[in-house]
Amino acid sequence: MTRYADALRVAGFKILDLDFIGPFEDFATAVERQIRAAAEEGWIVAFWNGTPSPMVSKEMAIGRSLGAQFAPVLLAPPSGDLDDLGGLDPFDGYSDPTTAPQRFAAFLLDRSW
Repeated sequence: MTRYADALRVAGFKILDLDFIGPFEDFATAVERQIRAAAEEGWIVAFWNGTPSPMVSKEMAIGRSLGAQFAPVLLAPPSGDLDDLGGLDPFDGYSDPTTAPQRFAAFLLDRSW
């Protein structure tokens, strides 16, 4: 994920703190806080290894409730049902993983306001 974060920074995107758990804060609370901030300020990027994990599905549900913009990234070919995407077209990060972070940054720039 660091390569994606670096490519997004170079393209001018603000990346929320990757070390985001505060003192005495539980993981679920920290994740929800980060999702709220991303929903207010830009995109929520969800990385999937072919199929969504229960955590990613929960993150997307929280984001949807906030009206967030999603950018799902598939790191492996889809291996199951992608219903959790809610009709969103995922970014293909697996066909050419070497250039995927830079292509993804360009993909988001094309869709930003």
